[in-house]
Amino acid sequence: MSGPATLAGLFALLVAGGVGFPVPEDVTLVGSGESAMLEAPGISIPLPAPFRDAVGPTTGHKLILGIRPEHIDIGAPGGPGGTITGKADVVEYLGNEELIHADIAGFDLVALLSSDHRVRPGDALNLVAIPEKLHLFDPESTHSLLRSVA
Repeated sequence: MSGPATLAGLFALLVAGGVGFPVPEDVTLVGSGESAMLEAPGISIPLPAPFRDAVGPTTGHKLILGIRPEHIDIGAPGGPGGTITGKADVVEYLGNEELIHADIAGFDLVALLSSDHRVRPGDALNLVAIPEKLHLFDPESTHSLLRSVA
């Protein structure tokens, strides 16, 4: 595949690389149906319903995950937003928000959190993602699983 479709797919993937999560990190689909999970070191997120048809029932399917910084929060593990565990590396205080660079099993995740959390460098973090706001890409085609590229 070449031309505009390839460029559009690559652009979508590059944009995902700037949305908070490192694009090269593959997540693995574990389980199927309502119990399907996206898993990688430090990450365990239930597969949101809109992606189930696009991904199919294959356990072990590799995907690329993108999460925008504003779609991450601190929360209890195991909820609908899953669990992302790591350690705060850099904290940039922005008044009513904090821009956090967290080390998630060796990868840098960027989160934009409320300053009410008062995160400090070195703090252990239990983060959650807003499931409806996840971006998933096919690593071979680089296309979004929810958007067809014409």
